[in-house]
Amino acid sequence: MGAHFDALLAAGITEAFDPAAGTSEHDFAAVVNPLHVVPKPDGDIRPIIDPTRTARRYMAFRHPVTNQLQRYVALPFGASQSPPIFVELTTAATTIFQTECDRRGLSVTLFTYVDDFMIMGKTHADVVGAFAVMDELGAELGLEWKASKDRGRDVPLQQLDWA
Repeated sequence: MGAHFDALLAAGITEAFDPAAGTSEHDFAAVVNPLHVVPKPDGDIRPIIDPTRTARRYMAFRHPVTNQLQRYVALPFGASQSPPIFVELTTAATTIFQTECDRRGLSVTLFTYVDDFMIMGKTHADVVGAFAVMDELGAELGLEWKASKDRGRDVPLQQLDWA
């Protein structure tokens, strides 16, 4: 069981608490959640993370073998709270993007559905400007875009007349 969590740490999905970094355990993990595992049909294990409603943002746990305090730095696939946390993150990102587009005077509205972002703009130049905002701020936020889903940057997808 410890090997599974060692692999998560090695892959950068989790990070371990390092007392030498000068922070306390409380600063590292405000909440330490119970960690349970269930066997998968292929013999591997699936960690079941069960944070309470008030602690959904915090996904820290103790390594089942070493008792080392660790926390997720990427959303773990299969964790019950990953989908709502992801939607919360993309919703927050949309708000950040929209605020910056508004600040730059771009006539666009951004929409998000889970992991899809749609830009609706008065002109194609506004849409291109919104793409630039999303590229710049997305990189700062650590978001990666799937290039195969990128549409409308170079050529408008649809022309709408605004009254």
